[in-house]
Amino acid sequence: HNLGFSFNNQNDHRKRFVNDIGLKSEMVMNQFEKYDNIGLYLFSSKNIGKFMFSGGIRYDNNTITLENILASSGKISENIKSINPSVNLNYTFKNFDIFSNISSGYETPTLNELSATTDQSGFNSDLKSVKSKSFEIGISNYQKFTKLKYNIRFFDVRTKNEIIPFESITGQVIYQNAG
Repeated sequence: HNLGFSFNNQNDHRKRFVNDIGLKSEMVMNQFEKYDNIGLYLFSSKNIGKFMFSGGIRYDNNTITLENILASSGKISENIKSINPSVNLNYTFKNFDIFSNISSGYETPTLNELSATTDQSGFNSDLKSVKSKSFEIGISNYQKFTKLKYNIRFFDVRTKNEIIPFESITGQVIYQNAG
């Protein structure tokens, strides 16, 4: 059994200026941004004969805080939580193994994606995390003592809310979720 904990932190002081034919002009954004991630995870495996079962689960709590200095609008925060399980099965033959995996995942928007707004202030509150579900099955002889090694896999990953850029009417790149 493996039990773990992770903590990640990022702090940015983001400034944006109008580009006036290559010259830095009026300041349109001045904000402090902070991104904290706390993750807890558990992974375990069990061998029963030629089968190996394993699985895990991960919980993430992401807190994104923004303080707009230019507009003096105070601090705002957004909290993004996610639980992602995985299940794996492996069967060992004499000369090869077959395996499968089913799991889920997510990806939070980056600070740059969240802070890209038409009014140059705050968060893009319409932007959602990318969610994924994946399935994998394969055959391999990597753990066997042979001269020729192979690993053949089929996998399928389905995502929802993929983040894509688009250009606003002012020419600024803003982000939105695809279907």
